[in-house]
Amino acid sequence: MPLWVDGTIKAGLGPGSLSDVTCEFRSFRLVQSLRSVAVPITPDSPREEYRRGAVSQAVQVEFRNIESRVMQMLAFNAQTNDSTAGGRKPGEIYMTFVEYDGSVSGSNPEWGGWVLPEAVSVGGAVMALDQQTQTWRARDWTTL
Repeated sequence: MPLWVDGTIKAGLGPGSLSDVTCEFRSFRLVQSLRSVAVPITPDSPREEYRRGAVSQAVQVEFRNIESRVMQMLAFNAQTNDSTAGGRKPGEIYMTFVEYDGSVSGSNPEWGGWVLPEAVSVGGAVMALDQQTQTWRARDWTTL
């Protein structure tokens, strides 16, 4: 189920250059999954087993409407920016979100990390961005 935006979402080319983009989104969701690795059968272990593999992260966003220009332009410009300042990898933007309005706390933490906006639409038909959903690869998301 998506995180309906009641709190705050910020984005920028790095943690020190964030702008509030909360009004750009209808929903925001951080997804983390754990991959498993098959351990082959051996004489000592006659059955297939699995162990923990890599963790992958993604951010799923649903844009509010055609007026969602700040985020689209930030993502569009980030794709061609090769800067690696502040831990950034080429093409990435840094985002933070707090789920609910109010103070940051243990039950309302601030999350932050990098996303790679692989697909970005700017322009097109009237209302083309209304409820447009994007899934972007993410890395290093954690509570701040």
